[in-house]
Amino acid sequence: MKPSSYSTGLKQARTFSPELFQSWLKGEARPEGTIPILRTQDVHKPPRVIPPILQTTQLNKRNAFVHRKNDNHEYARVSIHQVANYYGAHALFNVWTPRVHDEREFDEREFSLSQVVHLWFQVRHLDHEARLFIYWTRDGYHRTGCYNLECPGFVQTNNRFVIGGPIRPTSVYGGNHKSGNWWLRVQEQDIGYWPGSIFTSLAKKATLINSGGEKQRARIHHTPTQMGSGHFAEEGFGKACFMGQLGYFDNANMFRNPQNLTPTVTNPSCYDLVVGKGGKSFFFGGHGFSQKCS
Repeated sequence: MKPSSYSTGLKQARTFSPELFQSWLKGEARPEGTIPILRTQDVHKPPRVIPPILQTTQLNKRNAFVHRKNDNHEYARVSIHQVANYYGAHALFNVWTPRVHDEREFDEREFSLSQVVHLWFQVRHLDHEARLFIYWTRDGYHRTGCYNLECPGFVQTNNRFVIGGPIRPTSVYGGNHKSGNWWLRVQEQDIGYWPGSIFTSLAKKATLINSGGEKQRARIHHTPTQMGSGHFAEEGFGKACFMGQLGYFDNANMFRNPQNLTPTVTNPSCYDLVVGKGGKSFFFGGHGFSQKCS
């Protein structure tokens, strides 16, 4: 099964091979009509709850905002909410394996629609591998939804990709770098889709797009768990974590550039974010615990 149509107006970067980078592909049979599934459940995580944002203040000269919260999540991300409706979203980003200090902590790169459908590249303390995770909910994370393929919802159509499996290789510091269904594409390949019928608010359109980094703390004080590449946004491409070619699809299935991104940074002394020139990309990340981040 394929999407009923593809959008127009999007110029894809051709800086990578269209082959998905998962090592299990080498020499493995992929019978038609089957999909690969992880054997172990050691990557299982509890239901996700997004904490409310309590206070907003402007952040220095970066046109960003600091959101102070009484919880253990730190964010460095941007939001697109300039028009009422979105019918798809797109981003190009590099994948890192930052240091994770505690088994109860994680670092992830997030891409989401209306806080209903999520995609993350996540690194946990367990194996220090970067893995692609997906999640969906239709009632604010209360009773519905799950990660990956752990419950009915997401329909995988590609037999070349293990959802939840490790991604290799990852970035190196200083290196080169209308069906009503919501389709997931990775490296120009259709992986699968969430049927519009399983949603309420996302049944026809999205009203918010979020992308960026998130880190969960296991303690009151900060640890050396890194976000992104473990380096601050000011270091730029090839050193800091990057997301670019941000945009959305309108009701005519045309790709549109965002007019302005709304940054969110919870603790700029630990993890920060800088929007790039033109407002279609950004850098983010940080090293965690230090004299300024405690």
